[in-house]
Amino acid sequence: PIGRRIPDLQLYVLDNRSEPVPVGVVGELYVGGAGVARGYLNRPELNEQRFL
Repeated sequence: PIGRRIPDLQLYVLDNRSEPVPVGVVGELYVGGAGVARGYLNRPELNEQRFL
């Protein structure tokens, strides 16, 4: 592990189908929880690209 846990955030490692990957498999890191913004202000196109 690196760094410290941030309260109220969850981390997920997902594949290109947004499915969780097994431990040790490469994937993309997704962050969720109360500390994550709901989207970009006045940028709906970025919200579609970067928020699930």
